[in-house]
Amino acid sequence: MTEFVLNIALPVPMRKTFDYRPLDTQLEIWHPGMRVEVPFGQQTLIGVVLNTRETSDVPSHQLRTIYALLDENPTIDQHILKLCLWASQYYHYP
Repeated sequence: MTEFVLNIALPVPMRKTFDYRPLDTQLEIWHPGMRVEVPFGQQTLIGVVLNTRETSDVPSHQLRTIYALLDENPTIDQHILKLCLWASQYYHYP
């Protein structure tokens, strides 16, 4: 079984994304555009999966596990997701 991490965009005023450990290790169920519920500090936030990766810059013992997968299918279309990522880069806005 190969381990992987989810790269997630969260509604916070920081221009970065965050890595989390998935609940289910089946890579086939995780797709960009799906919403997830994750722990963030002392609160719980809803984020969007941007991609999956095999490695993270964060040490594996510091990765937090997501609480729940909220969608069976992506709620954000791939084209819209690419447009949002481009706009974020272009306007330098999270």
